[in-house]
Amino acid sequence: MLLITGMHTYVYMHRFSGVSVYTCLEVLGFWWVRAWLAV
Repeated sequence: MLLITGMHTYVYMHRFSGVSVYTCLEVLGFWWVRAWLAV
């Protein structure tokens, strides 16, 4: 749970800082985590 929270914090920090180079990878990673939790 802490790992997921840290990951989301990392993603949010990147978005708020204006760095959107890895936005696609972050979105894909987010959905991958959701799919993994669903299993």
